[in-house]
Amino acid sequence: MLLFSCPHCDEILKVPEEYLGRKGRCNKCGGRIALIGHAKVKGVQAASKVAEKLERGSDPPAPATEKQLQYLRTLGAPAQALEGIDREQASEWIDKLRAQRHGAEPPTDKQMAYLNRLGAPEKLVQQVRSKADASQLIEDMHLSPTPEQMTRLQKLGATGAQLALLKTKAGAASLMAELSEKAH
Repeated sequence: MLLFSCPHCDEILKVPEEYLGRKGRCNKCGGRIALIGHAKVKGVQAASKVAEKLERGSDPPAPATEKQLQYLRTLGAPAQALEGIDREQASEWIDKLRAQRHGAEPPTDKQMAYLNRLGAPEKLVQQVRSKADASQLIEDMHLSPTPEQMTRLQKLGATGAQLALLKTKAGAASLMAELSEKAH
């Protein structure tokens, strides 16, 4: 199974490899996505947005899903504005409201605590001004091990094969704990 994140709602989708390269809809928000990626990637890949253009003679767009409508309500969309919108409109609105919400709101204490647990450099943490900034830094911290982690792992006796398999900062931390436990 491959992992893709929805560009509309950030849901992590588990997708069989045979669907790689196809278009479809997110199971959570119903947004149109294309599964463009690589079969060899073990982590989460970003799905691409797909625009739904109405062509002459084609069917009208599908109405928004109940999940989309529920999500829009949680983002603060007025109920009367949700009447009669289609899936594409709902996806676009979700994107817009999420960007506004996360860009304007300060980072949460939970986000900041999580960044500290991840070992985010203080210089980067000080630059976090919004939820969106914090989310981006958290994502960046998950993407790859830090040079400091790699050096520490080498000192702990990690093999080249173990180091080559590391894909995330969290995986490096786990290996450090395992090697430290064996050393004691």
